[in-house]
Parts: sequence; C-alpha cells; structure tokens
Amino acid sequence: TLRAHHGGPGPAGADASMPATHRPRADAGGPGPLRSIGVRILLPVVVATVGLVTLGVLQTRDALAESGRAGDARILARTANAGIAVAHQAELEYAETIALRLRGGQAGKQLLEAQRTRTDAARERYVDAAREVRGVSPALGGKLDAADAVLDVLPSVRAIAVSAPDGSPEVFDAYDAVTQAMIGIADAVPSQL
Repeated sequence: TLRAHHGGPGPAGADASMPATHRPRADAGGPGPLRSIGVRILLPVVVATVGLVTLGVLQTRDALAESGRAGDARILARTANAGIAVAHQAELEYAETIALRLRGGQAGKQLLEAQRTRTDAARERYVDAAREVRGVSPALGGKLDAADAVLDVLPSVRAIAVSAPDGSPEVFDAYDAVTQAMIGIADAVPSQL
C-alpha cells in the first residue's frame, strides 16, 4: 500500500498514479519506429538511384544512336570524296588522251597508261564506297546507278579515244559524263547527312 500511495513503480515499472492510457508502451523503443525512419531516409536515395540509372540508360541509347549516325556520315563523306577523286582522275586521263593524240599517238603512251591506272584505282575506291553507302542511304540509289552506267562505258571509250579524230564529241561526252555523275553524287550527299 505504501508503494501505491507514494507513487512508486508498479508491477510493470509504470507509475501507478498515471492512468493506463498515458503509460509508455513496452515496445516504444523497438524496431517499428526505427524502420520507419530508415525508410524515410533511404526512400530519396532509392528514388535518386532509379532516376540516375534510367537517365544513364537513356543517355547510353542516345550516344549509341549518335555513334551510328556519325558512322553513316563517315560513309557518305567517303563516297563523296571517292567520287570527286574519280572525276579528277578522269579529267586528267582525258587531258593525257588529248596530249597523246597531239603527239601522234605513240610518244608518251606510258604517261596515259599510268594515268589510266590511277583512274582505275580511284574507281575501285569509289565502287567500294558506293557499295557501302547503298545500305546507309537508299535515296542515292538512282544517282549511284547512273554513275555505274557511265563508268561501265569508260573502257570502250578508251579503246577509241587515242585513234579518234581531234575533238571527238563522243570521247569528250563520255569523260564529261563521268565527271558530271561523280559531282552529282557529291552534291547529293549533304542532303543525306
């Protein structure tokens, strides 16, 4: 009775004079409130991590797409450069053909042969580039087909070029067609980038 009268601790260690509703719960310091605080602390970290991972995935996808577009641009530029090289070498070949005819058709024949070899090498590089660009830019298909047709005529033009009379329009037209076709491809490339 003395314990209850003086307010000493009761059977559960609680103040007997304190109503039962105000007594602290035995599990007040347990894992429940700590877990709730831990979730509140970790939730922003988890949300931020998910956001960063999502952003990283999107940026990686965009970087890969940009890399693919850069590769396509490289192929287009290579084709344009190869076409211009063919045009340049074909013009030099035509000039050597005229010079050989002016020298009587024999003197300096090796100069024309060397130039034809350079033209053929430029043509091979162009053909390789054109084959690759067909997959990148199907819109260039018509111009590439026209250029192929013009280049296919070049060997037969060479056969008659040296013996043709000065100023033969067929020979000039054939070489000019090569130049125009190659320049046409180079002019069309910027619109495909």
